[in-house]
Amino acid sequence: MERIEISYRTIIFTILFLIFLWLLYQIRMILLLLFIVLILTAALDPVVDALEKLRISRSLAILIIYLVIISAIAGLIYLAIPPMVEQSTNFFNSVPQILKQIGLADSVSPNMFLPELTSIPGSIFRFLLGAFSNLLGIFSVLVLTFYFLMEKKNLPKYLHFLFANKLKEEKAQDILLKIEKSIGGWVRGELFLMLIIGLLSYAGFRLLGLDYAVALAILAGFLELVPNIGPTIAAIPAVLVGLSMSPILAVGTLCLAIIIQQFENNIIVPQVMKYVVGLNPIVTIICLLIGFKLGGAGGAILAIPLFLILRILIEELYLLKKKSI
Repeated sequence: MERIEISYRTIIFTILFLIFLWLLYQIRMILLLLFIVLILTAALDPVVDALEKLRISRSLAILIIYLVIISAIAGLIYLAIPPMVEQSTNFFNSVPQILKQIGLADSVSPNMFLPELTSIPGSIFRFLLGAFSNLLGIFSVLVLTFYFLMEKKNLPKYLHFLFANKLKEEKAQDILLKIEKSIGGWVRGELFLMLIIGLLSYAGFRLLGLDYAVALAILAGFLELVPNIGPTIAAIPAVLVGLSMSPILAVGTLCLAIIIQQFENNIIVPQVMKYVVGLNPIVTIICLLIGFKLGGAGGAILAIPLFLILRILIEELYLLKKKSI
């Protein structure tokens, strides 16, 4: 019988590797926070650079961007939350009547819906309370993003310290710029798409005379963040509301959803994402499913930028290996 010997180096390496994995698991939330900071840095850096060209100091440029973002979020909350709360509350309170009108009252019990769905104001209050309880995390993200943006101009100096080799420095900087361009373009593109889809949906719902137009339009815009799957999910409640009002309105709502999706897929997305490397729809769906399985809704949202980063790194490693052969 052949004897298998394991060296002390192998044992020590295995122990150290397991300790390393354990440490990664312990700081997983910090790593997630840093990943979000890197995404925000990549998205905001081109805007900061553009403001710098207007002879605005980098720190002031960052503060101006923060002020614009915070003002936009505050304005959106002020304009959208009150009607969304009212219309969403009315919608979920009318679910039993809707089910009865479309003939599903016998097969689907209203009790299947979670109690929170019938108390949207309370849910939103709890959400805001949770957001304030995580204020330290939000503040940390803003502060770290500020310093990352400030230190971005010193990137060549840091790369020189790490590599001390001109070719390696240039290669590392090239990879980082590719990642920044891809992730930054994705973030800005997604935000613009969310806005466009939300506005188009609201205009269409208002023209059709659909109830709960504000809530349904906000839902459509928000779900645009989840590619391919989100728009389809957003169309379901809109069609149900239309069906509760009249069959013709339901057909009209379904046609509107199809038109918006076709307009989005064939015109809006190609124009908005022309500077972003596109992903195959199958790859996108697989990434979303894996991300959702591992990290819920947040994991699904972060799955695409993480895949973009990994793809760039793998492509660069492949090219490097190909050159060395």
